[in-house]
Amino acid sequence: MYRRVYLVGFHPHLHRKIRETALDMALPLHFFHALQGNAEPVDSAAAPLDNLLGERLRQSINQFLLGSADWVAFALTSESEVRSLAGEIAVAAAQGKAIVFLHDSGSSASPTCLDQVACYVADDYLQLLTFLGQRSVKVAS
Repeated sequence: MYRRVYLVGFHPHLHRKIRETALDMALPLHFFHALQGNAEPVDSAAAPLDNLLGERLRQSINQFLLGSADWVAFALTSESEVRSLAGEIAVAAAQGKAIVFLHDSGSSASPTCLDQVACYVADDYLQLLTFLGQRSVKVAS
């Protein structure tokens, strides 16, 4: 049985690295990621409406993906990243999702709130995959 892992705040190159490594390790995990905001707003008379509708659609899709996940993994590289993702972290916690954080220990000190919210805080993506793999094997057994 595959466990679904929703990745939030991860850069595209890390998405690929995580998926490839999980496949190489034969982990029973399926990864999907949050849709990012529109980088370039449409410039036309209908632009405000188009941008608003596009943003609402993106938010709806991300809410669906969050709701369907077994695990939610947040990439936190700085204190500002923690603040910018605080709303999504709160929604995941309110939905009773198992939350894990990937915190680059070399970038900054770990915010004190992480261990109060998360099941696990990993220092790199390999630690994250090892933890998720161990937990998934226990569930599948």
